[in-house]
Amino acid sequence: MDRPRDEFDEAVDYLTKNPWAIRDAFHFPETRKGGVLFRPISRSGSINQSLVNHDLTKSCGCPVQIRCSFNTSYGTTLVAFTDELTAMIGKDDRIPLDSYDIQPKHLEAFADIQRRVKYLRSIDFKERV
Repeated sequence: MDRPRDEFDEAVDYLTKNPWAIRDAFHFPETRKGGVLFRPISRSGSINQSLVNHDLTKSCGCPVQIRCSFNTSYGTTLVAFTDELTAMIGKDDRIPLDSYDIQPKHLEAFADIQRRVKYLRSIDFKERV
């Protein structure tokens, strides 16, 4: 591994050892151990900050919700905070289309996405200051 271990590695390790906890972490990403993998792809990473650039017609979702919205025509459209991220996640076949299908083998893909998003958030914050 070329990088130091981070919160996403810890989440992958925990949920791999405790796969029964994946559903709970998915449904309560801000409060459950391992939930960092399933946080919304909003500018802040918070569920409460879900509007995309103050556009009331768009809401940010987690990677599963974004992938499902990108690949289906039913239900609410959920996106990431940039069109590029939405397309990247939507095309990532490592992410299941349904939360019930999440297995330990998928967790590293969630970690990769959340790491990338964390980096992009840090750049966005620096540009705004």
